[in-house]
Amino acid sequence: MNLNNYLNCIQGKESEYSLLLGDTDRIHAYVFETSKLPEIRGASQLLRTLITDEFDRIFAKHFADASSVDRIENDANPGYRIYNNAGSCMAIVPTKKVEEFVTAITEEFIHETGDVTITFVHAPLSNLASGKGRPTPGGRISEWILESNKDELKGYMKLLRFLQYKLRMEKKKKSYYPFTESNPIVRRCDHCGKRPAVHKWEYKDETEYICSICAKKRSEGEKSNILKIFEKKDDFWHNYKGEIPRDLDTLAGTSGNIGIIYADGNEMGKILFEAQDLTQFQSRSKEIEDSIFDSLNPLLKEHAHGDILPFEVLNMAGDDIIMIIQAEYILKFSLKLLSEFEKICSENLNDDITMALGATIFRAKYPVRYAFEITKSLLKSAKQFSKQNENKPQSSLSYLYMKSPIATFSSKEILDSYYRISNEYYLTMRPYTCDEFRLLLKVASKIREDSILTSSQINAISRSFEEKSLYSTMNFIKYQTARMNSSKRRLFRKIIAELEKKFNLKDLDGTDGLPLWGKRRIDGNLVNATPLLDVFEILEISGGGSSE
Repeated sequence: MNLNNYLNCIQGKESEYSLLLGDTDRIHAYVFETSKLPEIRGASQLLRTLITDEFDRIFAKHFADASSVDRIENDANPGYRIYNNAGSCMAIVPTKKVEEFVTAITEEFIHETGDVTITFVHAPLSNLASGKGRPTPGGRISEWILESNKDELKGYMKLLRFLQYKLRMEKKKKSYYPFTESNPIVRRCDHCGKRPAVHKWEYKDETEYICSICAKKRSEGEKSNILKIFEKKDDFWHNYKGEIPRDLDTLAGTSGNIGIIYADGNEMGKILFEAQDLTQFQSRSKEIEDSIFDSLNPLLKEHAHGDILPFEVLNMAGDDIIMIIQAEYILKFSLKLLSEFEKICSENLNDDITMALGATIFRAKYPVRYAFEITKSLLKSAKQFSKQNENKPQSSLSYLYMKSPIATFSSKEILDSYYRISNEYYLTMRPYTCDEFRLLLKVASKIREDSILTSSQINAISRSFEEKSLYSTMNFIKYQTARMNSSKRRLFRKIIAELEKKFNLKDLDGTDGLPLWGKRRIDGNLVNATPLLDVFEILEISGGGSSE
């Protein structure tokens, strides 16, 4: 039964049914608690199973599930699952059984994970459903704000907006989370370092002592594989004979570097709330989710070569993608993902849809939780950059290549230490739009293919930039240019001209004849920045320049 038919069935009984919203708490803290790939994978799978299969099972146990049958009996208490994925859920349920259902789901989360909770809010369908009237005396100020300022939303969409606001407030107010008690004389878990070690684990001729929660994650991670989701939609994965990586060192390959990608659709809340009703809201949610799969699946198939996959998809739901991939593939993969999603989702929704992406490249031994938090902050800066041109928003990305381990959650702190020369000059133009980054990849490819610069020249120029003495660097680049033969010098000037045209670059003071600096708004400040060092970093990440 579709949602529209269900709403017709319960028409006139709105006071007996409630709209229910739920959202999992502290997902990323649970998933990236350790840097062990089986545990990261297992944590993702446990949460995915809870919000999908277990939610469905408990829902069917408490209600007549109208979303999975053609008709409902007159004496049934039907509920309807609108969606349950990506750590969130929405459903319409009989009001008299809503608390019982919420308790059952919450207890299942704590029982299965030992560490994760889920927050629910609900309200009767009759509450604000007509889009008229004012809250009852004593009602919360948030209800009055909703009523007075959101009149463009009618019916159930107004109720949904109110519940989403209420859900955010409830999550902020939450003061209790599960806690495993320990004491000073108990051996701590070798992986998380927080809880008492209660399990002995043999791995790679080593004995590890881990807590029950890490053991549960690892056990699940060693038998789970997100590609099973892909198998349901594409026979390629059903026939694929390769293996998933055993650990991050295996995934990293010979370079020892890996990267985290975190991609998220821009303004998706706005797109969803332009829906006229819950049925259209559900349909748009499904179209966005399908667009994510259709964008990601072909790219994964391109990289599914060899005996072991060079990537690990941790989350692919809603409008989010989180994955780990070998460093040498990450930049081209990221650009293709943004381009494909923008194209496919815009076609599916008949609207201009964009996406933002953050990516961090780091050594496989670096703590993943730090790398992920850095990636989150890169994603945030990419989203802000996407919105700078309000008339024509564009997909954008920001990345960070961590050459040395730094214990921080802030990408800005690292970017400033690497690239900031002064309040006026920056050695990077990140974030980039897709068109801008496509040009950087093209220029880097030309430098390598035409052997314009050797690896030693690239390293020398990069070191000169890193010394943050601008005039010395400009003179050094001109010196290296003068050493080139006429053919390579012509090619080098050609790629500088391409960068100059794209980024509106100028020379340093109007006299040195080397246009490498353009105006860029970074952290709200208009500064002089150059894309050339980013080109050299792209070469380093993907394999370097010529060895000649």
